[in-house]
Amino acid sequence: LDDHEMMIHLVVYDEASYQLSRERFVTVESYIDHHEAYDDLLHPAVECFAYPTPLSDRMIDDVIEEVDLTFSESLFRLIDQKGFDDVRVYKKANIDRKLFSKIKSKTDYQPSKKTAIAFSIALELSLDETVDFLAKAGYALSPSSKFDLIIRYFIEQETYDLYEINQTLFSFTGKSIGGID
Repeated sequence: LDDHEMMIHLVVYDEASYQLSRERFVTVESYIDHHEAYDDLLHPAVECFAYPTPLSDRMIDDVIEEVDLTFSESLFRLIDQKGFDDVRVYKKANIDRKLFSKIKSKTDYQPSKKTAIAFSIALELSLDETVDFLAKAGYALSPSSKFDLIIRYFIEQETYDLYEINQTLFSFTGKSIGGID
């Protein structure tokens, strides 16, 4: 392995430890099917309006104040607003300390979409906050992506357990969030 690769070991104690619960699988599958069916009915030009996200939890002044912030600046502002400490956030996001330090020192840092999502989960952002936060890095949650629908499902359910989210993502897409950028 070179300097940029990391070996990850998964230890599985028994089948129940890694299997996605049947109930969670069925609800996520139903959620995806519902949203994919809804997306199929939309005209492509209207697709971006398929899932409006109201500014329900925030005041317009807060949104305007955040317009000029970079992803990195937004990340650290949100950490402060939530009252979390840096270590808690990068560990909960399953992000390497070196990468976190890089993001902190470079205000123009461009994360991967998976890293940006991992931070939104670690910060326990609402869907509205997540949409704005991802936009700071140039990303969006697509209604045409199973991966993005699963992220959206967990945020709407206010379930911010990265282990459970990654189990579900892996079951449906073979992908996960967190780790190396």
